[in-house]
Amino acid sequence: MPNAPHTPRNPRLSPLLGLAFLGLAACARDTTPARLLAPANADAITYGSADANNTYSNVGAFVVRRVSDGQVFPICSGTLISATIFLTAGHCTAYFASLAPDKYVAGVSFDNPLAWGVLTDIHDKVAVATSVITDPEYNQRQSDPVDLGVLILASRDTRGISPATLPTLGLLDQLFVAQADSLQPALHDLGQILALDRE
Repeated sequence: MPNAPHTPRNPRLSPLLGLAFLGLAACARDTTPARLLAPANADAITYGSADANNTYSNVGAFVVRRVSDGQVFPICSGTLISATIFLTAGHCTAYFASLAPDKYVAGVSFDNPLAWGVLTDIHDKVAVATSVITDPEYNQRQSDPVDLGVLILASRDTRGISPATLPTLGLLDQLFVAQADSLQPALHDLGQILALDRE
């Protein structure tokens, strides 16, 4: 059968080659001008809006500064929850831990807006993290409840920024109980309806 179409011997090979091609394409040099990488207006932000008035000044960008040229790159956002603790996601701190420690320095920028990449302003203030910590129970699952990480900062670098107020211990449990109590009449009625349906 000289004219028969070629069938791959391993049916998993074609998708893997396709993914490899996409991976190589993703590694291609980015020629997009840096000014086009950021959204032009708040409508371009999904489920949020730009904080043009800096209303939430305790929210900042977890950035890495490249040692070779001083450029900063935001990798995640987070919130200052005390004078020295910046709360972010564990997948962000875990990602930082995967970078070469001699090539990048972790920090936080509260600048609004933040110039980054080739637009980095060497005068922008970056609070250098003294420690980057990922919750030891973080496991990279999609709905991981311990996807938590913190950056430890020097209090001198956060002077003038009011930390966010955290909920009191047990508040979420109280809200759950209150919600369950408010659902009781509806659940009772649903039970009645289902009982009638079985008769």
